[in-house]
Amino acid sequence: MKHWVPADLMEEGPPALDESRVQILSPFDPRMIQRRRTKLFFDYEHKFEAYVPAAKRVMGYFALPVLMGDAVVAALDLKMDLQADKLLVQKWTWTAKPFAGAKAANEQALGEFETFQRR
Repeated sequence: MKHWVPADLMEEGPPALDESRVQILSPFDPRMIQRRRTKLFFDYEHKFEAYVPAAKRVMGYFALPVLMGDAVVAALDLKMDLQADKLLVQKWTWTAKPFAGAKAANEQALGEFETFQRR
């Protein structure tokens, strides 16, 4: 079996990046787990702090990186309260200067994330 791409598609290049897309990632996501690559691609160093004493944590016990477009803009330490069936934001740390609409876009993504956690 042969695989090929027509020449006209090769000229198009990659699709445009959706700068408004918000992705709440696990610290074990393939985009985050290779720390040196994450630093190179996103200029961001994620530190998994679950094993760090509470007094020395900067971003929280299980902070989740937030990717908007091609930048990590925040880290969220979230916890699902199963009794109240509610997502709790333990700590919200901006890793880049927030731009207009960033907080609203992140809050919308949090709502979707909470819905996903309830399943």
